[in-house]
Amino acid sequence: MPIVLAIFIVIMCVRSLVNRSRYRKANINDRLIIDYARLFRKRCKRHNLLRDKVNYNEQIIYMYKQHLFRMSVDENVVCNVVDILHRAGFSKELISYEDDRMVRDILGL
Repeated sequence: MPIVLAIFIVIMCVRSLVNRSRYRKANINDRLIIDYARLFRKRCKRHNLLRDKVNYNEQIIYMYKQHLFRMSVDENVVCNVVDILHRAGFSKELISYEDDRMVRDILGL
């Protein structure tokens, strides 16, 4: 039994080191998406209906309607957040630092 526990601990440590290394090497777009994915996984634990939402648009709109943002925002800002996440996830162009900061402040990343 102690051997199995030791193997489990080693695997978890290696996984953590690999994730930290990937995060450190990632650009601003990838870091935002990594952090958003972590936030999304955490929010799914409490909000089961959020798991059914498959794209950024549906996820962000659900979070907006459930008041899961750190700050109160209007619908125009929600559209901007969705647009920034789409650009960060699917475009080769880097998003600006201001856009990154805005999304992080609104979502609480």
